[in-house]
Amino acid sequence: MCSFDARAADVLYVDFSIRRSQTMAKQMNEFELVCPKRADPYSRQFWFSSLEASWRNRCMESVWDMEQLDWGYLLWMGQYHRVLAGFQTPWAGFSALPEAARELLWIAGETAARRGAIVNEGLCEVGTLAREIGCRVVLMKSPNYLLEVFGDYRCREVRDIDLLVSENDIDAVSSWFLGHRFEEERRRRQRIYRRGDALIEVHFCAAERRRHWGLLSTEALMDRAQPSPRHAPLLQLEPVDDLLMLVLHARHHEYARYLWLRDLAAWWSVRQPDPSAVQTAFLSRGWGRMAWVVWRGLQEVGWEMPLSWASVDWGVKDRFDRLVNRYWAARGLFTGESPEAFRLWKRIEVSEAEGWWSKLAAILPCFSAKFMREYRSARRAGLSGKVIARGG
Repeated sequence: MCSFDARAADVLYVDFSIRRSQTMAKQMNEFELVCPKRADPYSRQFWFSSLEASWRNRCMESVWDMEQLDWGYLLWMGQYHRVLAGFQTPWAGFSALPEAARELLWIAGETAARRGAIVNEGLCEVGTLAREIGCRVVLMKSPNYLLEVFGDYRCREVRDIDLLVSENDIDAVSSWFLGHRFEEERRRRQRIYRRGDALIEVHFCAAERRRHWGLLSTEALMDRAQPSPRHAPLLQLEPVDDLLMLVLHARHHEYARYLWLRDLAAWWSVRQPDPSAVQTAFLSRGWGRMAWVVWRGLQEVGWEMPLSWASVDWGVKDRFDRLVNRYWAARGLFTGESPEAFRLWKRIEVSEAEGWWSKLAAILPCFSAKFMREYRSARRAGLSGKVIARGG
């Protein structure tokens, strides 16, 4: 049963919109919220401690000196990486928290709460769709586990709903949405539906990249799916399949946001998948290197890797492992793209490509004159946030 009060949500939205406009002007005068070039070690340590406390949903110890922290860096990183709402609980015990930081936390929480109300309303409608059409609908990604971690949506803004359906049912699903005043946008292997602030993505192919399509059968995923305990009659992916999808989604976006690492750590804390089954699922598809980048990144935010895992078991050699370590070290300093990032993703693309022509197409941009000029310039500048062009 839906319990969404649209009028109350609109009043709330107007209220925090006014406060947001006032606060943004205020905090811009107090902090320089610009892309940071570097972080001092103390602030960087606080950033990663905040991320860990965020996915564990617990308060941080009050041993940190608020005046020594670079709040311009911390608030910019929190906004850019979309995790600021998740810092409400970790930072709740800091009595000396700057007023601008308190205001931004409040705004992030209210924004997330309003989006959560819209998502709940959308999930009610999707449940009605599944019952009326009589088809299987799998709910993917964050709504399945975030409520188990945080209890509500205030600590994590959810912007859309991702569904997986059989390609045989897509026409019936499309007709239902169009009949309920949604606007449809057709894309390759998916349909996007909008109505007001609601955004629903319906996929009939689980993977977002063509190279992964043949390794993830939609029908097999749906056959293994389980009833969703919170959103019946919708289904949710079996835990290992769910992890595959979360890793692929973050890989597709090249981990541009720490949000996805935080979410993966939160997912692991409530799902606790079998490490052997996880390893088999990734290695059987040739995704060992991709997965290793994720596991090393998760360690940056306080996640503990299973003791049975070692780099060699994932097909990773020392040289690649060192590149992964340099990549994550650079990511913690700034948000721009580093030479290590370009090299890392090219290495992964080459390893995933099938056939020599595909591998050659993946590696050729590394030899363009433009890339070599910018790569040498970035290396001379060090970890300064220099953006590397993606090809010539």
